[in-house]
Amino acid sequence: MVTGNSGFLGSEVGRVLLAADAVVHGTGLERVPTECSVAHQMRLPDDVGPLIDHLRPQTIFHLAAPVTPA
Repeated sequence: MVTGNSGFLGSEVGRVLLAADAVVHGTGLERVPTECSVAHQMRLPDDVGPLIDHLRPQTIFHLAAPVTPA
């Protein structure tokens, strides 16, 4: 599972994991994740608990962060 999969770092991590034949569940808020096997559009932290309970991921890369334009 890669939170922030629609962002710069999260999409790169997703791309590397996909290249290694991993099943990647990616999350994003404003943009739908593309570098993943299964995309989940969600708001952290509210929506992540039920998703983790449902998926029971082996590994979580938490790369989601609020972005404020400069």
